[in-house]
Amino acid sequence: MGKRRQSQINEMIKLILSLSLSGSILILILFLCKPLFQSKMSRVWQYYIWLAVIARLLLPFAPQYNLVGSLFKNYDYAASQLERKMLPESGFASLQGTDLFPNTFTEDSKAEDEGYTPVKVMKYGLLMVIRNLGLVWMVVALIMLIRKITIYQSFIKYVKAGCTPVDDINHLEQFGKEAEDAKINVSVELYTNSLISSPLLLGFFHPCIVLPGTDCSDLDFQYTIRHELTHFKRKDMFYKWLMQTVVCLHWFNPLVYLMARDVNRLCELSCDEAIIRHLNENAMRDYGNTLLGAVRPKGNYKNSLASVTLNESRELLKERLDAIMNYKKQSKMIKVLSFIMTLTICLGGAFTGAYAAAPNPLPEKASGQDTAETEEEVVFHLASNGHNAITKSDSFVAEDDQILTITIQSDIKGGSVDLFLFSPDNKEQRITINDSDETKTITLSAGRWAYNCTGFFQSGSITIRGTVPRSHDNGDSPHKTEAEVENNKGTVINLSNGKRDSITHSGSFDAKDDQVLTLTIQSDIKGGSADIILFSPNHEEQRITVTDSDVTKTIALSAGRWAYNCTGFFESGDITITGKIE
Repeated sequence: MGKRRQSQINEMIKLILSLSLSGSILILILFLCKPLFQSKMSRVWQYYIWLAVIARLLLPFAPQYNLVGSLFKNYDYAASQLERKMLPESGFASLQGTDLFPNTFTEDSKAEDEGYTPVKVMKYGLLMVIRNLGLVWMVVALIMLIRKITIYQSFIKYVKAGCTPVDDINHLEQFGKEAEDAKINVSVELYTNSLISSPLLLGFFHPCIVLPGTDCSDLDFQYTIRHELTHFKRKDMFYKWLMQTVVCLHWFNPLVYLMARDVNRLCELSCDEAIIRHLNENAMRDYGNTLLGAVRPKGNYKNSLASVTLNESRELLKERLDAIMNYKKQSKMIKVLSFIMTLTICLGGAFTGAYAAAPNPLPEKASGQDTAETEEEVVFHLASNGHNAITKSDSFVAEDDQILTITIQSDIKGGSVDLFLFSPDNKEQRITINDSDETKTITLSAGRWAYNCTGFFQSGSITIRGTVPRSHDNGDSPHKTEAEVENNKGTVINLSNGKRDSITHSGSFDAKDDQVLTLTIQSDIKGGSADIILFSPNHEEQRITVTDSDVTKTIALSAGRWAYNCTGFFESGDITITGKIE
């Protein structure tokens, strides 16, 4: 899997986890407050207030500063610090890279690998599992959703296979009158099926009501039809499937399953309440008797996970009968309190927020724009993109006396970022970036310039854009000819710490297909390590961590320009890295 796709999946899993955490906070608040409002608030309000939680679980919209977003930014910072500590110790490649130079190591590197301990392997394995959590989440979510859809389709198929249209004139007239009173203009079909256990409503766009039979009193038939038509009018089928979608996306969150169970329970309670609010005391009793009649043993078809029925279970029936017997119309005070609580939950959802990658504040060049009309050329464009770290190395070609304009937008806190520029003659310029916006200009000399940007911080975002005036005679960067590349053999990397306790250097070189880079590393450094990172022409990253031993590594090259960056800090010793192309 490519780095870009892997990064997108990682961003997705962090978004889902943040939404799940925000939703969990709201779920806990509603369940903890349940004893306070269960007997006072209407069942209809209790049913629909869950929509606010569902919206929080599904919609990745939040204010710029929110609780969960801040928590995840702090997690990013901690994770980046953990990776920096663990990876150099283990000797494995960075999680941001790709393959660890498969089939390109020499015998020396194989001997080095034998030094891996079980603890180091377990640490690296843990990081790899964390890296692939997004893929695991996606696979499980898809399996669950497909399974639920398949079960529902099979249920409808089997139920409709045994259905018989109702042809009794009296029942059809009564059915038509109930539909007219409910102001339902959509055609709803009426069937019987002796195998089902309870009346139920099926279908989204071609709905039908299926009864176990019509051998009941006219009053029972009337209330049964009214109950199912109320479900249809309120779009409870869509509500249930929306809830099932949330369960699939947040399958790892046990609180979501508790919420789904409560939504199913309140679906029937609120439907009963919507009916009995228009009935007198005797009619309420008759409606309760209809519910009791629905409990009689009938068919053996189990209700589908997302159909709506007159009777869900005997335990729920007792609660429904108690709610009918104790029903009272809401006072104005309760209605005001319901509005205040709804507003509180909605504002709470906005406050808890969600994780989101920082948007790129600098717009890209419009698609299809004529590059000849552009006055400046972007040679690098770096952004933290919602992370609490930024690491990037590459190179660009400049002409004599060109001016590099570096535009920095930064509000980072708890850290800093260093941007290193290396001229064609290997002179180094360093820019340290903190929490302020600034613009810097640098006069360039002809040749290939390399840059390295590295920094870690606790919060905030940073964007760095480097531009040079576009050459009017040729806007493209110069490339070496095939003959030049062919002759580009010999030493392309020659680095040393020069008696200092650190080494920082970036550069680039051209290669062609099937050439081999041999890296000879001589090191006796103590109290630290150094990383040399190679960037292929298609921007794939390969990392080698150097400690206190001599190593020789071979790397198969592809055609194009390769960039490299070497960074390390240690207490004592010397290090020399030589790279030759053959």
